[in-house]
Amino acid sequence: MKLTCPNNTDGDAYTFPGPDRLAGASDRDLQDAKPGFRARYVGEFARRVVHGDLDLDAWCRKPDTNALRATVLNVKGIGNYAANHLLILLGHYDQIPCDSEVRAYLGISTKASQKEVERVAAKRYAHWGRFAYLAYKFERVFARENYVDCPI
Repeated sequence: MKLTCPNNTDGDAYTFPGPDRLAGASDRDLQDAKPGFRARYVGEFARRVVHGDLDLDAWCRKPDTNALRATVLNVKGIGNYAANHLLILLGHYDQIPCDSEVRAYLGISTKASQKEVERVAAKRYAHWGRFAYLAYKFERVFARENYVDCPI
């Protein structure tokens, strides 16, 4: 499935496997892919795309991050963390998907709430505006603490 995403540098995005393949997968097939509790949401999401209930091309054309985020968060099974990742894939870098890696990198206690982690990350990278996530990732790469082996 090809999507036209003007926020991406080359204007195009591709999905793999396609939603039609995921929509046709059995619950067992999806579980075998090891997404854990997310398996049913992945299947439901794919079926909604295939049936035309979700228009991913429309997501790609939304220039307003807040409006797009609201749309994404209205999909069953998508919370803040997943929404922030989807926004990044769609070329919106305003938000940082906060997980245990972000928590550890920023030196935030494991006892802090998820909202606190998000608040600290947002505050630290606020001056980067719509490029907050990119600033976070570049900082990690430059600090050589990135979990992806990235030669500089």
